[in-house]
Amino acid sequence: MRNTALAVIAMVILAAAPSWARTEAGAMELGMSASSQKFENDDTGGEVTTTIINVLYGYFVTDAIELAGNLSVIENEMGSAKATQTGFELQFKYHLTGFGELLMPYLGVQAGVFGFDGTTDLFGNSYGLMGGAKYFVTEKTSVNLEYNYRTMTLKDDADNEYDATVTVLGIGYSIYF
Repeated sequence: MRNTALAVIAMVILAAAPSWARTEAGAMELGMSASSQKFENDDTGGEVTTTIINVLYGYFVTDAIELAGNLSVIENEMGSAKATQTGFELQFKYHLTGFGELLMPYLGVQAGVFGFDGTTDLFGNSYGLMGGAKYFVTEKTSVNLEYNYRTMTLKDDADNEYDATVTVLGIGYSIYF
């Protein structure tokens, strides 16, 4: 609940920030997104709640191609146990620009590193695909919806390896300058 409140406050701050450009070559994007999901843990049968907050900084190399860095903080709650995961990813997004001025769908790939602090320390890498759409509220701001499919490989201190596949639907807000 605390993370959701922080995400809402951050989005309000981003909404009040000035911005001066659209998605054209040389434009930059500052965005924030959040998602939350509940699922059953196959190993324990218990319920897991995951909250994800992302901060993205992107640069449009062309009108359609964006290179971005994404910082993620993921909080997992499994009963009374809590664990926090942080990561950094590089993203490549190709925007489909022929859909008018308000809607801009995109497809992308991502790769990065993640660390996991909990009962044991885990560190590893991730890669995946994404697809989404940016709906422009104004010429300089958009509300975003993104579906993200990611594979993660993590190792603990004893060199045990853990693999996970994660699918996430997130909502966000971006400004362009």
